Amino acid sequence: MSPRLHRTAALPGAIRRAAGVPLAAGLLLVGCASNSPASSGADTVPPPGRSSVPATAGTTTAPAAAPVVVPYWIRDKVVAAGQARPLAPGTDGPRAALDALLGRPNKVEKDNGFTTELQTNVEIRGFGVADGIATVDLSRTFETYNTRPQVAQVVFTLTQFPEVKKVRFLIEGQPNGATGVPPMDRADVADKAPPILVEAPLPGTIASGGSLAVSGTVPVAVTAVTWRLEGGDGPPLATGTLTVAPIPRDKTYARATGTVTLPAPTTYSGPAWLTFDTGAAGAPAVRVPLLLA
Repeated sequence: MSPRLHRTAALPGAIRRAAGVPLAAGLLLVGCASNSPASSGADTVPPPGRSSVPATAGTTTAPAAAPVVVPYWIRDKVVAAGQARPLAPGTDGPRAALDALLGRPNKVEKDNGFTTELQTNVEIRGFGVADGIATVDLSRTFETYNTRPQVAQVVFTLTQFPEVKKVRFLIEGQPNGATGVPPMDRADVADKAPPILVEAPLPGTIASGGSLAVSGTVPVAVTAVTWRLEGGDGPPLATGTLTVAPIPRDKTYARATGTVTLPAPTTYSGPAWLTFDTGAAGAPAVRVPLLLA
């Protein structure tokens, strides 16, 4: 069954992001919700299952999990999950996530080094999902002298959904060697994946409660991931180690599981950073900004 491509005009600039849905090849670190150091006026978006407002106004817990979408940006030359955007009822998740990706990083994301390699004049000419493959027909402006970063952004953004296993690219309705002709999954753009891909917590999330849910992926060779929670210039608020196990039928990625403990609000409240480190030579640690409330 071939995908039905829906022809559209130029995409909206600011769109909602796709849900932080754990991928089959995802590293799962189990804990509680986190948040980035929200500067005054910064965008604050609810993570899955929560609603939030800027730190200066406090927080609110949603009665039920609200669907969200997450665009994948570029940080330090590799892909990184951005903030979650709410998904409007009845809206197609993969398409909304793709639309969000054609927007620009918001203030919180920009403040934390997120950029995008997609040009502002890129248009989606058609899009459809069938048999696990998302087919994306893009305008010629998607191409640059090096398309790998933006190809990886699209692949990571769309494969966050269980119904999308791979992505096929078309340029002006035709297969294109610059983007790659066969359908691609995350393993095909692994050169643009960071040593630790953190998919939760997301930047700009407000954290409260006793533990923090985290998820992402690490290379299969990694046997442990250490973490530390820091706030201000003092010693770490909490530290720990996550156990790692290979993902069944996947020889590239592994899943880590564990619990990140948050300090009680009376102990610390304010900007904080959750850092993950594999300890591998040449592999930089990944630092996620939070706001403990």
